[in-house]
Amino acid sequence: MLRAAVLSLVGTACVLSGSVMASSTVITTVAPQSSLDASYPYFTELLEQILQVTAPSHGPYELHFADIAMTQARALREVAQGNIIQVYWAGTNSDRERDLQAIPIPLLKGLLGYRIPVIRTADVGKWAEIQNVEDLQSLVACQGDSWPDSDILEAAGLPVERISSFAVMYTMLAGRRCDYFPRGIHEVFPELAEARLERPELVAFTDLIIYYPFPMYFFVPLDRADLAQRLTSGLELLIESGWFEYNLRQHPTLQDVHAMRGWSNAHIIELPNDFLSDTININDAKYWITPEQFRSGTW
Repeated sequence: MLRAAVLSLVGTACVLSGSVMASSTVITTVAPQSSLDASYPYFTELLEQILQVTAPSHGPYELHFADIAMTQARALREVAQGNIIQVYWAGTNSDRERDLQAIPIPLLKGLLGYRIPVIRTADVGKWAEIQNVEDLQSLVACQGDSWPDSDILEAAGLPVERISSFAVMYTMLAGRRCDYFPRGIHEVFPELAEARLERPELVAFTDLIIYYPFPMYFFVPLDRADLAQRLTSGLELLIESGWFEYNLRQHPTLQDVHAMRGWSNAHIIELPNDFLSDTININDAKYWITPEQFRSGTW
């Protein structure tokens, strides 16, 4: 019933979006960062769905993709300028929400903050002994040089090797430039499947999860209130219809996440995130999966 209703709504929107192309809202977003950018389809398809279901209220659209790959830092700069791209998705912090217009609805219900360390197979025994933050302080994490994750880990006293290019991070881990690469549970398995084609010595250490509150938002330029309102309306519509939750559970990118419901023995190390604004209530089940829900498998 839900799927039929959603398809009917999408079909109506698609007809409308193609009917008056001369007055279409033109929106451009990013290309994948690399072949390892496994979560890219989830976000681009979500964006497309939002634009489709808001076509009746906000008019037709054209969604384009930039013809060059961008680092996260560059993509955010380009969104701020609004020329090459006008929409991007990223983990948030107060600085990003100052420089850009955030759509304060978490795109993954907080799953971005549940991190599984990718490590070298030879180090599995050492990782089996990790129990707390103090144990992690002897290990170096690979992270993006401008990612909020780097700030969160460093604020918790954890050493970080900041790297400018996502495409080389798994290579640097294999080359012992760092000890682990903490990846979101929605991205780690498809990424690792690709990375292991060249680096078979890497493995996801699923007995341990590092958690910090970390919403993933869409961002648009500060002067695009029209686009911000459209994305907000579309997301709320998808949430209220049940499509958002359905997609979160059924999308191929996230299929491995739900296997974790049975991983009640995974040890979770929680870190604070002092870089968040007050845009999100992380105890609201409509938008968020808490560690308690995650542990119990009730989400």
